[in-house]
Parts: sequence; C-alpha cells; structure tokens
Amino acid sequence: MSKNEVAPVQPARINVPGIVKVEDAELLKELEGVAGAGLSDSIEDQGTPLLYIAQKGSPQVDERDAKFIKDLKQGMAFNNLTGQMYDAEHVGLPFLPCFMRVTWDEWTPRNQGGGFHGSHPRNTDMAALKAVPFKRDEKSKARRDIYVLPDGHELKLTAKYYGVLPETWSPIVIPMASTSLGCSSRLQAMIKEQKLQVGNSIIVKPAYFTNFRLKTVYDTNDDGTWFRWEVAGIDGPNENKELRNFCKAFALACQNNEVKEAAPQPDSVPVGGAPNDDDIPV
Repeated sequence: MSKNEVAPVQPARINVPGIVKVEDAELLKELEGVAGAGLSDSIEDQGTPLLYIAQKGSPQVDERDAKFIKDLKQGMAFNNLTGQMYDAEHVGLPFLPCFMRVTWDEWTPRNQGGGFHGSHPRNTDMAALKAVPFKRDEKSKARRDIYVLPDGHELKLTAKYYGVLPETWSPIVIPMASTSLGCSSRLQAMIKEQKLQVGNSIIVKPAYFTNFRLKTVYDTNDDGTWFRWEVAGIDGPNENKELRNFCKAFALACQNNEVKEAAPQPDSVPVGGAPNDDDIPV
C-alpha cells in the first residue's frame, strides 16, 4: 500500500501488518546486533508523528501547496510525516490511548504567517505573561481556550493524546483543540468508566486496554465549516497481550518525557469554531 492510499481501519488484529515473526535460526543469527540498523537512536530524530484532520484550509488539500497529498479529502485524517490517510469520517479510526497531556501551544496567527513557538504547561499563569482572552471583535464573547500575548502570539489550549494505532502498532499523537476539546472531554469520561476489580480494589483500566474508535464530524456556523474529532464508541477490549505491552512501554516513555512529537502545524478551524465552556478542561 502506498502512503497515499486510504488505509483500512478495522479493530486490532493479532496478525499485525508490518510485523513479521521470525523463527528461522539462520535469519535470527543474521539479525543479531543489527536490529533497527539505519534508524537513529536519538529521540530528537524520532519525532512521533501527529494525526490531523484535513480541513478546508489545510495545505495538504491544496494542489498548489508543497504539502499537498493526492486523494486526501476534507474530513479524512492524515499522518503529518508519512502522509498516510484514514477515512475517519465514514469508517472511523481505532485508537489505543496511552498518555494524555494538556498544554497551551504558542502560535503566530495564520494571517501573520503562522509558526509554532513551543508549548506551555496547563497551569501557566496568564496574568504573569500579560496574556488576555482572545476576542474576535468587541461584540464577541471572550474565549477561554485562546489567549493573546503582548507580542500578538496566541496560546491555544490543546489536549494531546499519545497513543497507538492498533492495525499497525504505530505510535501517534492526536492533538485536540477548539471544538475537538469536546471529544477529549467525552473520551476522558469513557476512559474513567472502564474499570477492573483487582483483589478487593476497583481500578480504572489503562486506556489502552480498550479499543476506542474516533471519527471526524462535520460542523458549521456563520464563520465557516470544519471537521472536529468525536468518539464513535468502543470496539471492545484490547485482548492482545503483546500489543498491550507495546502500549505500556510507550505510555511509560511518555510519562518519563522521553517521547518527542513531530513539529505541529497550525489549526485550520475557523476562528468561530469555539468549544463549549463545559468542554474546556480545568
């Protein structure tokens, strides 16, 4: 399958594409000491790709843009490093969450050329930064998910889900901002409902014990149209122990700040695409 073909998205399988089980003794000997040859051992060179929704204003759907991806349509999801596409609107996307972090991502506004300037912790003191809530105009309600710094940069509240695509065992980061913050709130609520009884204790399962399915949903208002993330439901438990161990290793690496994400891209959602106040994490 080429990177520009739409990947099938089905629940996780035991036989994982791209992973070959080797039992031949001669080949095993040949592989000794050279596993991963050609792959950098530096975390800085192994940025985990991000999964984005193709929007009306995304450069990936513009034939004149260098980032154009053939056959990518609005509402589809795509890997920002490989260009792999997923029919997230009609089929959905199986996803195993392993770690979640909320940050304030600092951007130069798109109408000023764009540009990412790093992330700030969720508990950042906005008053200390002299940041003020974003307002589209004097009549608009101030937004709680975007703040503006004195130099004009914008701080956008972003929930980042570090997880694994079970079909290919691929680590991925899904950023959720603007109206997609509602998806994050609902996903968190669903994760909390997944429990195990261990001895006399009831614990919340690691999220990757459950096959969640995400999808993209069309949305619109007077300011424009866009797609946002939504939780389509649960496909069932993740019963593949080897895959769970893979997810555990990724989760621990995330907790230890050993996972570096690829460079993000600006959000193409219209300014009017604001989340409901109840969807903004506290």
